[in-house]
Amino acid sequence: MQEPLLVIENLQTAISSPRGLMPVIDRLNLTLEAGETLGLIGESGSGKTMTGMAIMDLLPKPQVQITGGRLIFQGQDLLRLTPRERQRLRGARISMIFQDPMASLSPFYTIGSQIAEAIHVHQYLGHRETRRRVCELLDDVGITEPERRMRLFPHQMSGGMRQRVMIAMALAHEPDLLIADEPTTALDVTIQDQILKLLAQKLAVRPTMSLLLVSHNWGVIAALCQRVAVMYAGRLVEEGRLDKLSSAPAHPYTQGLLDSIPDWDHPTAGLLPSLPGQAPALSATRRTRCDFLDRCSARISRCHTEAVPWHSLPEGHGVRCHLQALSGSLSQQEGFGP
Repeated sequence: MQEPLLVIENLQTAISSPRGLMPVIDRLNLTLEAGETLGLIGESGSGKTMTGMAIMDLLPKPQVQITGGRLIFQGQDLLRLTPRERQRLRGARISMIFQDPMASLSPFYTIGSQIAEAIHVHQYLGHRETRRRVCELLDDVGITEPERRMRLFPHQMSGGMRQRVMIAMALAHEPDLLIADEPTTALDVTIQDQILKLLAQKLAVRPTMSLLLVSHNWGVIAALCQRVAVMYAGRLVEEGRLDKLSSAPAHPYTQGLLDSIPDWDHPTAGLLPSLPGQAPALSATRRTRCDFLDRCSARISRCHTEAVPWHSLPEGHGVRCHLQALSGSLSQQEGFGP
């Protein structure tokens, strides 16, 4: 049986503060198979982007540190590699599309020179061959007149075109794992649809490439992903097939995310349903009860006093919720990971 492309085992990260290290991601476990698309969803501050940055070795050190766990990519633990070895992987076998292309692209260099630099990091080509490759990549992501547009600066391009440039750079070396961090943020719905169709097209062309799609938008996740992992306050609270989570979510937080999606076929007056309150503050002791307690309308007494274990449900579904302990659908496997 083929081994998974990526295995995240008990990943823990923390932020330095005057009070010491404050945990952010707490014992995260995820598996991504070759050719699979996995959606990582949750509100801002849940740890989604930090997970992607940890895989890429781009966390802002020493302020943010990986304090435990393993990141196993194609059979090797990324955390045991030297910085130079991880740099060889980054951009070649693991690539990332960042959330804000205007912040990720340098305003001082043309689009063409920045794509050329991304190519030269892992493969040196002559000037003519590099120019041809840059034009090929721009054309491949749907940017017309690539010869002319490669001479433009980022501010001379629209948001949608800048995002296409970021996709071109990420796919320059045909990576095995593509991490897309909120790739449609700040784009209007028409451009969002174009970007999602472009990503779907690239996945179809390269069926062995895996996608980890980070988003707070369930619609974006549903457009591309086969499985969904839901994060809340740095922990995985539910995971399973997209169709299962969409039709029968087991965690109240997942249900809250689904309830907040507008139903255009049956519009209602007033505001959309929303979850009250906010996620708990960073604290080394906040795991002694349910993190979602203060925002949950279905809480029970044990939610106030007991840490919540991970419950494995049938068909690869799992959830972190005390309510599942009261149902008869649990398997024998129960623990405090993922």
